Amino acid sequence: MIHRNTNTDMADSFKRDVNLPIPEEPRPPFPLVTNYCDIVSGFGRGSAELGIPTANVPIEQLPKSINDLDLGVYFGFAHIKAIDHGEPLVETRQDGRTVVYNYGQYLSEANSDLDVLPMVLSVGKNPFYGNDFKTMELHVLHDFKNDFYGAKVKFNILGHIRPELNYTTKEALINDINIDIKIAQNFLSTPPYQSFKRQL
Repeated sequence: MIHRNTNTDMADSFKRDVNLPIPEEPRPPFPLVTNYCDIVSGFGRGSAELGIPTANVPIEQLPKSINDLDLGVYFGFAHIKAIDHGEPLVETRQDGRTVVYNYGQYLSEANSDLDVLPMVLSVGKNPFYGNDFKTMELHVLHDFKNDFYGAKVKFNILGHIRPELNYTTKEALINDINIDIKIAQNFLSTPPYQSFKRQL
């Protein structure tokens, strides 16, 4: 029996000149896997400005193999867990907005928040916002009902979608992120990629 892989067909639906070729299953240097690391407060732009919330993780807590990745957009799976930390901590961002570190106490098993979930990872300097330092931001493809700053996340990286780009408009940035999400969902739904959920 011949198994016909449709990854190429799916990727063709979201063609862009910047797309990198994605194989039918992860190939070196992938998969790359982290230990559990902290979810920290970023600038708050993903949710507030783009409608695409992200979980920021400290670069110093990640393996060198991930720190050394080329700037760009990657995909894989993530597992978030709550930690017992007592009272919530309130932090004030530079723009004056407050962030509550609840350490994931509102994560819900019933809502599948604690499952191994698909994610898109941005490794970049966010040139649209003029940053000059590298950040690691995960957009977990799931409808969380509450924030979970201070919780822990472990993730793997299974493929590279495209390099980091600069944008002249916020709309173009949002459009590309949505294409990244669709490409990631399509590949992560196939059996060769699904099998890597077990790493987490």
